[in-house]
Amino acid sequence: MKIILATWNSNKLKWLTTGFDKLGLEISSLNGFEIEDVEETGNTCTDNALIKVRAVGNQQNAFVIGEDSVLSINAINGFPGVKTVRWAPGTDDDRSRLLLEKMKYIPKEKRGAKFISAVVLLLPDGTEHSFIGEQPGSISEKMVGEDGDGYQRIFISDKLERISKSDSSILQVGDHRDIAINKCCDKINEWLKLNEK
Repeated sequence: MKIILATWNSNKLKWLTTGFDKLGLEISSLNGFEIEDVEETGNTCTDNALIKVRAVGNQQNAFVIGEDSVLSINAINGFPGVKTVRWAPGTDDDRSRLLLEKMKYIPKEKRGAKFISAVVLLLPDGTEHSFIGEQPGSISEKMVGEDGDGYQRIFISDKLERISKSDSSILQVGDHRDIAINKCCDKINEWLKLNEK
């Protein structure tokens, strides 16, 4: 059995590999699959992760895994949500600056937000399962960190240190992505126990 990661993003490939490495299974990228990057047209991050997984399709002797993450800000009705990476032109750093401008009159106590990660698992038997991880926090009043950290430059976690202190390509223990990945790992282990002799 192996894992196929349904992502075209090199940074995401790094931290997904880190997260699933604990299972001790071979982990493959989409190299060798003639599948073009898909358009993320879903209404939720789970929908978008499903789109990625279904682009690869059911694979014998393999778990196919897709992931999508969003930033949801309470004071602006969950925005940017599924449009997190495409609601304005430029980089995530650029979009972070625009968000701070959009929120400049919102007081500190009303700047609650959360990162949400959805991991979708396609089992070898064709069944699909989704897992959600959430990281609550708030939006800062100014940019911190270095260029390239994107939304992590404006997000203050309730449980972790400000995320921007870490490399965005590295999985942080206890963050939204780590939580969703661990739930998915539990399901894979459960399936292996039931199906492997």
